[in-house]
Formats: sequence, structure tokens, C-alpha cells
Amino acid sequence: MKVAEVKKNDVPKDNPKLAIMYYVFYTMFSTYNLISGKFFRLWYPQMSTFQILFFRGFTSTIVLFMYMGRDTKKQLIDNVTVENFAPLTFRIFQGIFSQFVRYYSMSFFSLSMIGVIQKLAPVFTVVLAYILLSERLTPLEILLNVVAVVSSLLVSVGDHNQNGHQYTNNHYWALIFLILNPVCIGMSSIALRKLKKTTTETLVTWTNVVQTVFMATAMLCLDQSFLYYPSRFSLLDWTLLFGMTLSVIGAQTCKLLSYQN
Repeated sequence: MKVAEVKKNDVPKDNPKLAIMYYVFYTMFSTYNLISGKFFRLWYPQMSTFQILFFRGFTSTIVLFMYMGRDTKKQLIDNVTVENFAPLTFRIFQGIFSQFVRYYSMSFFSLSMIGVIQKLAPVFTVVLAYILLSERLTPLEILLNVVAVVSSLLVSVGDHNQNGHQYTNNHYWALIFLILNPVCIGMSSIALRKLKKTTTETLVTWTNVVQTVFMATAMLCLDQSFLYYPSRFSLLDWTLLFGMTLSVIGAQTCKLLSYQN
């Protein structure tokens, strides 16, 4: 009986106000990343999505290892258990997929369209929570979800013929991935609820380590340079990249904390 009570007390209690605060910060950090990524797309149009995510993931990993110091083994190995391995793994790969889709889509769509479609994630979260967790939906929540879906469709249709351009096959592939992204984020939101006892250092560091390895592997397979663009970065570029490094750590941290509360 005492053991059961201890385990129950180990799980942090929900704090909706704190969760909202963390989610607001997550949104701000994510917005900075999208805008900064768009600048890199404009300044270096030949830079691939793999390269952008590698540079950002690599710098984030260095910062995180410096921050953890002697606690690195504890955070990356000891804190990974049988209980949190599956949701942690899913969240890591979902995060990498989502980042890739966002940056890849910047070559084809406006930031407003990308942002609006990504905001469908809460809709899918609610639907999945209803299906998987049997959470109830009020008529108002159903109406708001319908409005969100219709609004996203209207923005997509408006962007389709913006400035008279027509979609190519690459546009359609990017659009498919962009629409699938909120579904994956919704599934990840359910997984994050299973990580209430997982530290932010564990999730954020593993996400950036795996992202760096995946992007580096893709760059090697595609014969893309690791040094060409960094050797041409200006002071402004490095400042922007360092800002992206800190903001992605902040965004990933705040998102986990928001769902833990």
C-alpha cells in the first residue's frame, strides 16, 4: 500500500495555468524558429533541409552536453527506462519528422499557410484523446474544431493561386506531409502525457542527437557539404543560428513541460 502511494505521489499533479504559460512560450520559440528558417531559405536557397537541420541540431547538442556536464550519463542512459522508452522514441522521431516537414515546406508555401495548417495539431489531439483516452467533447469544442479545419482549408485554397503560381508535384508532396504533420503532433501529444516523470534534458538532448545523426547520414548519402555554408556565414547568420539553437531547446523543453502540467 505504501509503495503504491509513493509511486502515485511521484507523478506531478496537473497545473493548467502553468501548462498554458509553457505552451505560450513554446509557441513564441517555435515562431522564431520558423521565421529564422525562412531567412536562411531566402539567403541560401541552395541549402538543403538536411543541412539546415544538421547545423541547428549539432549546435543544440553541443550546448546541451555543456549544460548537463557530469549529469550526461544520468540524463541520457539512467533516465531511459522500459516504461518511457516507447513514448520517448515516438516523440523523438515525430519531432524530427515535424521539423523536417516545416523546413522543407518553406520552399513551396508561405509561412502563414504553414503556421495555420500546423495549428490543426490541437484538433487532432482532441480527436485522438476522444478515441484513445475516452475524453468527452462538448458541443462548443466540436464547433471550434470544425471552424479550425474550415479556416485551414480556406487558407490553403487562397495560397494555391497566390501570385498566380500553380502547384507542381513537389508542392503536392510537401502539402501531403504538411497535412500529415498535425496528425503526428496529435499522436505525440498523447505520448507526452506518458512522459510526466521524464526530464526535459533527456527528451531534448536525445531528440537533437538523433536528429544530428540522421541529417548527417542523409548529407553523406547525398554528398552534401558540412563546411561549405558555415565557411560563408556572416556574423548575422551565426547570431541567427545561435538564436535558433536556444529557441529550439526552449521550444522542446516548454512543450514537454506544458504536457507534464
